[in-house]
Amino acid sequence: MWALALVGLVLVSLGVEVAYAALFHRAVEGRTTGEDGVWFADAEQERFRRINRLTLALNVPLYVGLAVLLAMGIGG
Repeated sequence: MWALALVGLVLVSLGVEVAYAALFHRAVEGRTTGEDGVWFADAEQERFRRINRLTLALNVPLYVGLAVLLAMGIGG
């Protein structure tokens, strides 16, 4: 059961990461390569604030879930 929960958490986190990438790609209007590419979601720019807030809101529970599963896996 523990292993299935870990695999499930990994799959959910991969889906969340894909969503972050899609939101970022849309926010920079596809300019993600070359010398004019945008490589950092600056917290001061309005177009990235929503993505950064979403990242924080989703990463905290994902990391808590990972910590719980790892503690269970090592017998803690």
